[in-house]
Amino acid sequence: MPSHPHIATSEWTLDYPPFFAWFEYILSHVAKYFDQEMLNVHNLNYSSSRTLLFQRFSVIFMDVLFVYAVRECCKCIDGKKVGKELTEKPKFILSVLLLWNFGLLIVDHIHFQYNGFLFGLMLLSIARLFQKRHMEGAFLFAVLLHFKHIYLYVAPAYGVYLLRSYCFTANKPDGSIRWKSFSFVRVISLGLVVFLVSALSLGPFLALNQLPQVFSRLFPFKRGLCHAYWAPNFWALYNALD
Repeated sequence: MPSHPHIATSEWTLDYPPFFAWFEYILSHVAKYFDQEMLNVHNLNYSSSRTLLFQRFSVIFMDVLFVYAVRECCKCIDGKKVGKELTEKPKFILSVLLLWNFGLLIVDHIHFQYNGFLFGLMLLSIARLFQKRHMEGAFLFAVLLHFKHIYLYVAPAYGVYLLRSYCFTANKPDGSIRWKSFSFVRVISLGLVVFLVSALSLGPFLALNQLPQVFSRLFPFKRGLCHAYWAPNFWALYNALD
């Protein structure tokens, strides 16, 4: 990390947070047994059948977390039976909608991304919130942010939910907030969880004065944030300005 100059063999640098970089580093120790050449940073546009095999295998293997998270979410659904048929049960419907998401199957298993793994972290975090395990849910979401920062747009919703359901410890009889029940201890504990996860992720780069390198890769404005034609909403305005 402290080396100069920094490696810039390709414009398509890793634009994910540090935890994902560590995740790829771990994968590289397995990848070398499939094809050592795929790990050569100067070997641009390299492709081989063994490389494809490893990429598909690693994506499918990491989907185990996604399957487990779906199971945990299904356990949070009210067990009331809507009908006698299996297809009418809420748990079955939710599991089918999530596990047979063709967007994830196509994007992950053909384009070789780990969206199922990351989505699994988010679903598991949501399941923990439903199970009233708020600290664990906050921890998992903080970890997720340091795997893929695009989930930042969900952070305000998490903040509001945790503030309402965890930091306020009691309600009035009509269900409204009992303002005097606000717990500063719980707010501090949530902040401490987020701080410790962030320190573990960004601390080494801060110590080596390399945070600008991290942020330049997370937000590659020089390269352009869009490397394809994205949905014509906010990104259309961004592309026009760029």
